[in-house]
Amino acid sequence: MKTTVIFSLLSTIFISSINSDEIGSDFIFKNVPILGKEHGTVSVVDFTDTTVNLKWDIVYNRTFQYLIVHNINKKTSKFLKKFVARRKLSNTIEYRVKELEPGYIYKFEVLCLKADDLTEYDLDFERHVSKEVITENPKEKPNDLQKLRVFDVTNNAVTLQWSKNIKSPTTLTYFIKYKEVGSIIKKTIEFYSNSEYPLYKITGLKEGKKYQFRVYSQNNKGRSNVLMMKKLVHKIP
Repeated sequence: MKTTVIFSLLSTIFISSINSDEIGSDFIFKNVPILGKEHGTVSVVDFTDTTVNLKWDIVYNRTFQYLIVHNINKKTSKFLKKFVARRKLSNTIEYRVKELEPGYIYKFEVLCLKADDLTEYDLDFERHVSKEVITENPKEKPNDLQKLRVFDVTNNAVTLQWSKNIKSPTTLTYFIKYKEVGSIIKKTIEFYSNSEYPLYKITGLKEGKKYQFRVYSQNNKGRSNVLMMKKLVHKIP
């Protein structure tokens, strides 16, 4: 009987939260663990000083998924994001959590509620929990990048590649800034890579135009040198 009451309350709160885009997190944090549901795994794909990239399986055909961030050092938990996921489109979800604190221990939890045929007394859900992960805590700004190259130039795209310093952390945050020469409008791409030779393809360029590209790495202590390729003449087929 006690379990039935908990399920009823949990279902009611979540049906309400679906309509109002709120989760009722205080109740969830107190009651979900005692339901004793076996949980799946949230995989940590990679991490930087302020981000962690997560991946987990979609259990039901259609689910409401709630991502919760646990800061182990501060003993705080925060509801971060709500997803509506359909298994027909993909069997997994990959999401990068940003604005974390460097050098802190985090744990991530995803509560997956079956969205089909939800009733007040019948609640199907799965919990996915990650291992603990410590974000990078760099002592200084990123090491210098080297050798920016541009290749595979087409009528509307180019591919950039550069090399990172061998003393750098495994995964780095890069920023690629580019603009048409003579224009004041700049575009910025935030890019994460653990490769020694990061590679990024930029599309949507204008045929026959000249572009300027800048690439640098950044962490919470500052940014690296800026690699620049000037006045690339775009190929006309």
